[in-house]
Amino acid sequence: MQDGRIIEEGDRDTIFDSPREAYTRRLLSAIPALDQNEKGGVTLKWRLEDEV
Repeated sequence: MQDGRIIEEGDRDTIFDSPREAYTRRLLSAIPALDQNEKGGVTLKWRLEDEV
């Protein structure tokens, strides 16, 4: 939702894998990714909008 309006509808996989709206892509780019590092811990990485 943006400004009280539904911006994009669809099933979860479609929206996460191929968002159509720029607003949805910006929201998804704000989700951090957890990557396991060589020491067995996790590293927090931010995705950039063009990687979505």
